[in-house]
Amino acid sequence: MTGDVASEHLWALVSLLGLSAQIGITVLLWVFFLLLRRHGGRRARFFVLWSQAWLLLIFALLTLAFGFYVLPQLTEARSSVASIWVPAAYLGYQLGKLGFLLLLLAGVFEYLTGRISWWLLIRAGGIASIYAFISFGFSHNLTGMLLWQAAVCIAVYGYCAVKLAALPASRRTLGTRVTAGTLFATALLWCFYGAAFLLELHEPPRDYNRFVMAAADYNSYFDLLLQMLLAFGMVLLLLEEARRETDAAHAELALAHEKLKHDSYTDPLTGVFNRLAFTRGVLLAGAGAGHGAVALFDLDNLKDVNDRLGHEAGDELLRHCVAVVRAGLRPADQLYRWGGDEFLLVMPGANFAGIGPRLNALLNESLPCRLTEQGVELKLRASFGGADYSGADDLRIAVKNADRAMYAHKRSRKLQADGAYTDGSAAKAGSD
Repeated sequence: MTGDVASEHLWALVSLLGLSAQIGITVLLWVFFLLLRRHGGRRARFFVLWSQAWLLLIFALLTLAFGFYVLPQLTEARSSVASIWVPAAYLGYQLGKLGFLLLLLAGVFEYLTGRISWWLLIRAGGIASIYAFISFGFSHNLTGMLLWQAAVCIAVYGYCAVKLAALPASRRTLGTRVTAGTLFATALLWCFYGAAFLLELHEPPRDYNRFVMAAADYNSYFDLLLQMLLAFGMVLLLLEEARRETDAAHAELALAHEKLKHDSYTDPLTGVFNRLAFTRGVLLAGAGAGHGAVALFDLDNLKDVNDRLGHEAGDELLRHCVAVVRAGLRPADQLYRWGGDEFLLVMPGANFAGIGPRLNALLNESLPCRLTEQGVELKLRASFGGADYSGADDLRIAVKNADRAMYAHKRSRKLQADGAYTDGSAAKAGSD
């Protein structure tokens, strides 16, 4: 008999240590979740719900420990107090555990869909409370209430595991696998608990005593192990969500950077590259890899148009000039707005002697720019000059030669009293 009493005290100590460890670890997990919540990003509401779930689990475990280990000690002194508060503590445990399951389920829904109805959550909380009171009313002891709880645990853990496991491949991650696997294992464990509680309620034969005692004395250790795995999976989900948001933010920043860089290299009026783009070598790697030609051209009548018709008409003439020139370019050719009414044309693999007449036709023989609102037509009048280059080293020298040739062409045009062209072509740099 003495041995049986010692064995009973030993198993009671094992159970008490397990429940105490479970409470302590759960408190640490809750504190850890609170610290992580601020780093969860915009889509961390599921983690907030799970943090609150751990808090309710702490409440449930504390009330269980108080009702199972502390209040019975008052039986000898004030049995009436113990008889009232022990069932109340068990009811508190049932309410806390069902609240934990409800918030766990809500967090899974929030993670899966990104939205949760708070009104529906409140109604579900009311239903869970009614269920707790019903289980309290129909049960005469803690084992009976745990049997009612087992049905809900199996349903909630199993449902959450299935929903997470059924995610599409694009959302299936290590975090979802760990969390789903832990929830499924917890559902199986509660099937074991439910069978043990059912056997205990029906006074099982002695062959089942060891089975029942294992569920009663080691359940805290089983629960603790699975709780730690579940918390690990939840933290993985939070970190993966934060990484996704960080990657999305980096992608947005990269796009914004590219747009800003493109804007800094692009002339906002005409849409072609600007002088800074040429200075930074934008799209010039292929051009400088071999020989080619450059041409600089200047609109002779832009100032006159601005003075007579306004700057909007002058802007329209600039856009028309770019459209005309672009229509005659090859894919490899690049057009830059050099400044004001001057444009630079880089033509890889070309020879200016051969391209000059065509450029002259584009600039001085194209259809006029029609201004509908003002009822006038503006003819392109441009001076240009060009030069050849043999590689990237003398590309900029060729631009300087083309600039000199363009101004020489402009001066020769101004000498003509009637504004007509001398021979219809520009002077090539280096020629008399």
